[in-house]
Amino acid sequence: MEFYPGWMDFEGKKHHTLDSQDFAESVKKILSYNGSVNFYMAFGGTNFQFTNGGDWELVYNSITTSYDYDAMITESGDAHKTKFLAVHNAIGKYFPIPPMPTPPSPSPKGLYGTIQFDFYANLLENLHPFNIL
Repeated sequence: MEFYPGWMDFEGKKHHTLDSQDFAESVKKILSYNGSVNFYMAFGGTNFQFTNGGDWELVYNSITTSYDYDAMITESGDAHKTKFLAVHNAIGKYFPIPPMPTPPSPSPKGLYGTIQFDFYANLLENLHPFNIL
């Protein structure tokens, strides 16, 4: 079964999250029935170009290129500590696993300041080199 730790995000909308303990309780319930779990996403990531897609609910909602999904490991490779530990403990109730070491501290992030654009191009007028339209 594909099991989501959160949900996709839409451009300009609130970031979707799922409480770590609620998520871990769901994992425990599945495992209590001798079920198996495929975490989608176990770790975040990013897609590029125009493959992120969207949903249509009366209007088009563009999905961000982030595959964070409130996963146990973030898009930048950091541990989502509460969710990571909660899931580790949930699995540990049903399977022998080694003790969890303390997750590393988040990696340093940079601020890149403001970028001034002097020129721009219309996206739809420039898709032909990519054979998309």
